Amino acid sequence: MMPDPYFGWSFMILKLTLASAVAGLLWVLGATAAFAETPTPTSTSSTTLTPTPTKTPTATPLSVPDAAVLRDALLTLAQQDLGAQAAAGFDGVFPVWSQKYPGLGFDGYAVVAKNGRVSTFYNRLNSKEEGSPRNPTLIAFAVGDAGGKCAGAVIYGFPKTQDSALINAPTPCTAQAVVDAFKITFQATPSATATATKPSAPLPPATGQGLANSGSPLPWALALLGGIAAVFAGAGLTVMRKRR
Repeated sequence: MMPDPYFGWSFMILKLTLASAVAGLLWVLGATAAFAETPTPTSTSSTTLTPTPTKTPTATPLSVPDAAVLRDALLTLAQQDLGAQAAAGFDGVFPVWSQKYPGLGFDGYAVVAKNGRVSTFYNRLNSKEEGSPRNPTLIAFAVGDAGGKCAGAVIYGFPKTQDSALINAPTPCTAQAVVDAFKITFQATPSATATATKPSAPLPPATGQGLANSGSPLPWALALLGGIAAVFAGAGLTVMRKRR
């Protein structure tokens, strides 16, 4: 009996279909397992890293071997940059000071300036009075050094703060002590505008009985000579009369 060719093809197609189904099932199972093993990604917000802030390197503190030398250098720099006073927020510390000496530190007017520190003051000589040539604006500072010595200086003036004075060895080493020392010297200097000629007292009026006292001996000498001349003239007139 010959096999049915139709049956053979049908059986082959069935085998191929079953093989394809099994292969598809295995692929689905493999993909499911792979998907299950893949970690669920977290949200973007939770994985965003916060940037680390950049730290500004701290300048090495400045050691000052000689306070007077640094004081002179700071004064020179300030005189070359007087326009810095017009900047908003200027507090008596010139920006060129920090640029030239990055490790230099600055303190208030009542703080003692130790090695590498500067005590500064910025105000009128008398803060309770209006500015004037006798009450100028001051920029005062004191510098301390490694040996414990101190040197100070003042930049002053009205209406422009541009004149300067040196204060040696202020005690204590503060800008306030520099101001106090400068104040004594400044107020002891007479003002050019305060000089005036004192008017002399008027002479007493003449009474008709003598000359006004002018304080000079010349009028009295003239009066005496006049009296003597009158006596001689009278005597001569008498002699002439007797001869007649």
